[in-house]
Amino acid sequence: MTDELKKLGFKKIGANNKIGNNVKFYNFSGTIGSNNRIDDDVTLKGKITIHNNVHIARGCTISAGKEGIIFENFSTISNFVQVFGKSDDFTGDYFSEGTLDKKKGNFTKVYSKKIIFGKGSIVGSMSVILPGAYIAEFSTFGAHSLIKEITKPGYVYNNKKLIFKKKRNLKKLKENYSKLNIFKTP
Repeated sequence: MTDELKKLGFKKIGANNKIGNNVKFYNFSGTIGSNNRIDDDVTLKGKITIHNNVHIARGCTISAGKEGIIFENFSTISNFVQVFGKSDDFTGDYFSEGTLDKKKGNFTKVYSKKIIFGKGSIVGSMSVILPGAYIAEFSTFGAHSLIKEITKPGYVYNNKKLIFKKKRNLKKLKENYSKLNIFKTP
């Protein structure tokens, strides 16, 4: 499996990764740690870094711009989350870049910024993540959220509205998990 993943564009590969047979890769380059799961019907484009214990559920599109997208340890995105590290200008002053050759004029304008999914973060199904978003450590977003800015760590959000701060002792949870001796960094 390691040789197959290298052919797809992974430069560093950890152990115990489960990647569906129907994952699509376009202009992809990236790294993947250990104990990750990428389900079928996921599309990966551009520069993507996946640390350890990350789950990318069925139907997600991860489209990185030049700056890339980073999934830190224990981050999860649910079914059909759409992540855009670059996006067209929607003001009406430009055409969409999808079919135009950028060398032939100033007809398009594209925004490209890094996106980070912090440790232990969870994004609910059918959410949309826009360029420059930072999903803070241990934050949770409900389904159908639109995320385009920096968020606060350890909070539960319903779309952009902050609902409440989590009360779990996540440090102790991580320590107990580490004791199982299955959390290994390549």
